Amino acid sequence: MKYYLYISETKVGMLHSQIGVTRFSKIKAAIKLKMPFFEASVDSDAGEKSIYAKAEEIRNQILAGGECGTIAAPKAYVDDTANLSFGRVADYAAEIAFFGGIVGSKSVALIGSSSSLIGAAKQDANHTIDYYDIKFMAETSDEINPTFPAKRERYENFEKQMEASVVDALKRVRNRPRPVAFVAKVILASPNFLVASPIFVREA
Repeated sequence: MKYYLYISETKVGMLHSQIGVTRFSKIKAAIKLKMPFFEASVDSDAGEKSIYAKAEEIRNQILAGGECGTIAAPKAYVDDTANLSFGRVADYAAEIAFFGGIVGSKSVALIGSSSSLIGAAKQDANHTIDYYDIKFMAETSDEINPTFPAKRERYENFEKQMEASVVDALKRVRNRPRPVAFVAKVILASPNFLVASPIFVREA
């Protein structure tokens, strides 16, 4: 049994619906090819899957599409394992979920909505960093959202500001790292930094 620490219902719902549409289109095309004069009705899903099953299907689809890289060699998504500290990071009205650590020579940060933390992960660590750093990371953490590019363009030095925010968070989130496995959408990738927004994080 894989124990999940974080799962984004928004991302899973959005990405899984895209997978479902693609699969359904292929099924209908195959039916039309075999029976061109026969109209058939095909149900794309016999029953409602759990959010965890959907998350694993998304992972498999991303892997099959060649869109997934690793921490060392990221692509549009990253599928990897690492020893990361994590918890809620909050100050005033701003709050995020943060998974972070140093992997090799690279600073790694997974940032997302704190409402997506599961079970004990919600209380595992509560940390405070600068309010504006949290607000900045929260606003720019969802690259799957169509409004993300507009949000990103509001920041003159996006990369430098993100790197500075991550460095500050890594200094303050110091609970014992744990091995986790994750799939995440890359926000920023450079030789020394990887910042991504997780679809899910679970114990490795």
